[in-house]
Amino acid sequence: MPPQGTPLELRLLTESLDNEFGALITGIGANDDARRNNFLSKAIAAFVLTHEAGATQEEAVAACIDGGDDHGIDSVYIGADGTLWLIQSKYISSGRGEPDLGDVSKFKDGVVDLLAGKYDRFNEALNEKRHAIESALADEGHRVKVVLAHTGGAISDDRRNIFSDLEHTYNATVPDFLRCYSRGLTSLHGFQLDDQAAQPIDTEVNLLDFGYIESPYRGFYGRMSAKNLANLEQQYGDRIVEKNIRRFKGSTVVNDGMAKTLQEEWDHFFYFNNGVTFLCSSIQQLPPIQQDRQQGRFRVRDISIINGAQTVGTIAEQNAAYFDDHPAEVLVTFISLDQAPDEFGKRVTQYRNRQNAVDLEDFSALDERQETWRQTLAITGIEYLYKHGDNDPLVIGCSLQRS
Repeated sequence: MPPQGTPLELRLLTESLDNEFGALITGIGANDDARRNNFLSKAIAAFVLTHEAGATQEEAVAACIDGGDDHGIDSVYIGADGTLWLIQSKYISSGRGEPDLGDVSKFKDGVVDLLAGKYDRFNEALNEKRHAIESALADEGHRVKVVLAHTGGAISDDRRNIFSDLEHTYNATVPDFLRCYSRGLTSLHGFQLDDQAAQPIDTEVNLLDFGYIESPYRGFYGRMSAKNLANLEQQYGDRIVEKNIRRFKGSTVVNDGMAKTLQEEWDHFFYFNNGVTFLCSSIQQLPPIQQDRQQGRFRVRDISIINGAQTVGTIAEQNAAYFDDHPAEVLVTFISLDQAPDEFGKRVTQYRNRQNAVDLEDFSALDERQETWRQTLAITGIEYLYKHGDNDPLVIGCSLQRS
């Protein structure tokens, strides 16, 4: 583990490297510290290849050529699309600073010699990949990605200039042939957060007596059966309210009132309820298409409830078979963000929720940093709650629970 005082992101990263590659990569060196640092450097290169180049763990490990006469290149990998990945990786134990200028210069020289076909300057591990490298570079659409992967911060201008000159040299006659990237601790931690992020929900929905609006942004509205809403919640759980400011709060005065309506006046539920609003990345009607719009089936991508979580949660608490004999319906709206500006979805969430009583702390859930903190702490096994829900502890907002 890194020494005390190093960033949490570095501690989390080293844990991931141990878990993913501890049984696959062996560090070399004169002592335990040297072997540990060598393992972590090799594992960082493999980590980048699995998370960014689409390599399997075994492929990422096999890409390593680190050792004598590696010419500053630690890993060489050819992606499924034929892209040649050249990586130099450095483990910086403090989680700060940047790779040495001399190492970066050596890396650049290695890239130049490799692309010039000077294989005699490289070790046996690189030459074993020679045929595959030459085949990749001979392909008409060949591309090269040069990556400096490290656990430090932003690189300074002298390092940037080395990579800028490299791009300028090779892209002058073949545009976009070679691109250089720096992947520091922030980027590597970002890959971990991507692993924690909820997968988008793509599904099909049925709407009755629907209408639509095309301008300025696309949206559809209509009646949806309570049973279909219950199925969505039961299938996807809290993921369906990922972009909402609150989760289902369970038994409250309002929610108990909705449950009573469902039991005693289910046929009036459409009239007594405010409805449910979904955001989505796109919505497309599927055939067969009826001209009267009495019924329609839609393919909806990346949906999330941003208003109406209490309605859907209350409906989902009913026995699913109940709605077979009591077909309650709900007004629903789907707003597509396909052509909308970046902050439009957040504004829709704010305005739609201001129509009902909402605690001020609920709006803190719209701060994107809250989700970043939740994902980071989830890696450590800590559950960070920043949205109200029915199983919350007594302290809400910055509650930490070990999972």
